Amino acid sequence: MVSIKSRQGVSEATGYLISLPVMYIALGLFVVLAWWFWTLAANTAGVSQGALTSGMGLDGEARRRQIVAAALGGFAQPYRDAQVQQDERWVMVSVEHSYPVLGLMIDLDEMRVRARSFARREGFYGLPGGEWE
Repeated sequence: MVSIKSRQGVSEATGYLISLPVMYIALGLFVVLAWWFWTLAANTAGVSQGALTSGMGLDGEARRRQIVAAALGGFAQPYRDAQVQQDERWVMVSVEHSYPVLGLMIDLDEMRVRARSFARREGFYGLPGGEWE
């Protein structure tokens, strides 16, 4: 119990009241950055596997969606569609999404998740006569 007439015990209560919001802000920042890193890593892995699978002539978009859905669960919806560019010799898959980060009723900034992977198609460099290198 803190006595109003006494100065004893006041600094501990003041220190607690000051450090508690600072701790919650730091914890919130840590959680937001950890979630951003996790979504970035999941999309990078998905895009990489999707490009490699497309380069082998299989359905790379299904593989990419499978990896992202396994890592993010229900939060994978914004990353459902990817941009796929293809040519005779290469495949490029990219994902880009940004979302706002809200804190203390103030729009702090937006977090951007971008992932892109480039893979060559297997078998485009066949030699005359059907032989491979």
